[in-house]
Amino acid sequence: MVRVEGNIPFVEPPQWAVLERSLIDLMDASVHPLMERYVRPDGSVLWPPTEDFSSIDGLDDAYESFHNWPLFYLMGGGEHMLEYSHRTWEGITRQFTRYDTGHGHPMVVKEYEQGYDWMHQGEGYLFFYLLCLADPTEKNVERAKRYAGFYLNEDPEAPNYDAEKKLIRCAHNGSMGPAHRNFEKHYTVYRYAQWKPWPLPFHDIPGIETVVDLQKPGM
Repeated sequence: MVRVEGNIPFVEPPQWAVLERSLIDLMDASVHPLMERYVRPDGSVLWPPTEDFSSIDGLDDAYESFHNWPLFYLMGGGEHMLEYSHRTWEGITRQFTRYDTGHGHPMVVKEYEQGYDWMHQGEGYLFFYLLCLADPTEKNVERAKRYAGFYLNEDPEAPNYDAEKKLIRCAHNGSMGPAHRNFEKHYTVYRYAQWKPWPLPFHDIPGIETVVDLQKPGM
């Protein structure tokens, strides 16, 4: 084994480190006017603009506005960054229990997404992942275990996992189990024009070899 001994004294930090620290200090102070202007005292945000908002989409967008704040705290931000992270997480989670999905229940059930695809859940729940990393206290641990339980059939109202086939039962899933209801209506908005910039999500659909094939009649 090669042994390396550090024997050079640290006289002064490199310029890039000084500038990085200055940037962190500047960013650390910049969040206060944002919180005052765009976030309510209870942590909820000014979007959606109406209380009658109804959709299965949008929770992730609200969470994404603050998703990297816990990481910034870990990198050297002040204690207020962790407090703001908790406040907005709690506030947004409560806020979206007031919005209906269009299926007769809220967007957030049991403090978790009621049923949506994993891309959107992954975008939004990066906030919770980093919040747990920054503050792995009992409340966050309890939530993390409970959320995981939605995918281990630990909650009888969320039978997302098929143990025999070893797969998640539906592409849209969450705290209310498989969300097949989201596919009962044919959504025409997500057609070729929207799919064109992205690769195909599946490669085993007969007649669909490229995104261009989505223009075929009936596709």
